[in-house]
Amino acid sequence: MGNRIPRDELAQGHDYTYARKKHTAIPITDEYLMALTKWVCRDSSKEYKGILMNFYTSGRDHIGKHADDEAELVSDSDIYSFSFNCPRRFWVIPNAGVADVKREIVMNDNSLIVMRGTMQSYYSHQVPKMLESERDLLKGGDERRLNITYRLFK
Repeated sequence: MGNRIPRDELAQGHDYTYARKKHTAIPITDEYLMALTKWVCRDSSKEYKGILMNFYTSGRDHIGKHADDEAELVSDSDIYSFSFNCPRRFWVIPNAGVADVKREIVMNDNSLIVMRGTMQSYYSHQVPKMLESERDLLKGGDERRLNITYRLFK
């Protein structure tokens, strides 16, 4: 796999720098994404302008443990994370000193997780690789997953 990021990424609406890499955004032109953006803005009562799309091409694609705490984001703002197609496990992991346990949430097709406020300060999260047993349950089915996330930029 070399230096390949274990998923494909695309920024829309607002440039986004994380993991020391700048993702230059393309404009949001897709009607569905424009409608989804309007919904997020209405739900949050805030002006969300940036989308990061992650496309997991197989169950082997993943994202490691991290927190979205980049300086260009509004501190303690909500992150909206939509998931489409193949179900995947989403882990929420407490940081050191937080009296809590790791949680596992299954992000099914057409699901939404909103990571509220200070979550990024106290928890990390990740999407691990699919287990072989999970892949077997798909019976040769589609392992692809699209994740659309909205972050509030300064």
